Amino acid sequence: MDKLTSFINTRLATGCSISDKLAGILSTMIFQNEYPPNYMFPNENDFCKQLGIGRNSLRETYKILESNGFIRRTKRGTFVNDRETVLKNMPMSLAIRLTKDAKILEYRTMVECGIVEYAAERATEENLEHMELFIQQMLEHSNVASERIYYDYLFHFELAKAADNPLFITVMQPIQEYMLNPDNIKSNQERILRNTQNASAHHRSILEAVRRRDKVSARSALLAHMMDYSNYLSACEQAHNSDKPAQ
Repeated sequence: MDKLTSFINTRLATGCSISDKLAGILSTMIFQNEYPPNYMFPNENDFCKQLGIGRNSLRETYKILESNGFIRRTKRGTFVNDRETVLKNMPMSLAIRLTKDAKILEYRTMVECGIVEYAAERATEENLEHMELFIQQMLEHSNVASERIYYDYLFHFELAKAADNPLFITVMQPIQEYMLNPDNIKSNQERILRNTQNASAHHRSILEAVRRRDKVSARSALLAHMMDYSNYLSACEQAHNSDKPAQ
């Protein structure tokens, strides 16, 4: 409930609407099971007093949550939906925002390892030229994290284009939102810049395998790239746990 306390204290210090901000907080709490399935929210009057907002703002918040599948409104009250309903109906962009990095990496690995095999079959010379260019641009922008990661993403997106299936481009959209999220870039800026040479080397291995039409090697190179990031996440988790005070 600390998130709600923070909302109450800071809700006027933001440019977004009260309902948008509160909906974002409540959706996160539902996704993280702080409000479990079938939880009934307090009476509207009581909840408004707790939050320090008007009923119109709360009702607009509920509309947002209901449209995204998080809650259901009945004559008896407002309830959190079951987990399956929440996951089936929530926008993919929101799911990406609320999901931990390790789970996003699992998604990326599943999606991109499949894509790269088709890219190895179908890539045109133009696709190959673009991938080559994006590797060069990564290296040339190694001192600006936002630019460096932008060209990193364009390389991965070019693989999806090379696979020549519109659905592959669609499933890359949440990956774009994750990789190019300004908050993610800011929090990972040092790693992004430090990892430029390593990331470009992985991209080079992927490109050369695609150029040779070698599906097996292309998949292996992409998997090695993802595993490298997985090792980084594991190191971060270990460092985080070591910083926790002993119980």
